[in-house]
Amino acid sequence: MTNAWAQSDEIKTRPYGRGTADLLCPRCGSANLHHTGVTVYDRGEDRATVVETTVSGGKIKVDPVAHGAMNPSGRRDGLAIRFDCEGCGEEPIELTIAQHKGSTEIGWRYVDF
Repeated sequence: MTNAWAQSDEIKTRPYGRGTADLLCPRCGSANLHHTGVTVYDRGEDRATVVETTVSGGKIKVDPVAHGAMNPSGRRDGLAIRFDCEGCGEEPIELTIAQHKGSTEIGWRYVDF
């Protein structure tokens, strides 16, 4: 990726039916998102090493990573679900979930064009 990652806490949806909703792209508003991978960040509180587990394309990759720079949580566990968007999409977007001081935080990160 050539650009810096942008972040957004605006999680937009539109009703779909039967108690569900379509998740909308934070860049263009399209509902045509395809999840392509999931990364789980396993980190004991303030530990120097994060175990990063990625599932994508039928493969699993597990790596211990110093400080876990891509972990959405600065101190604990995190999760990132990667999507490709049919509406705007050359660069992927990620829905992130992070644990922070007893709260669960959700947001987007993506390359801002």
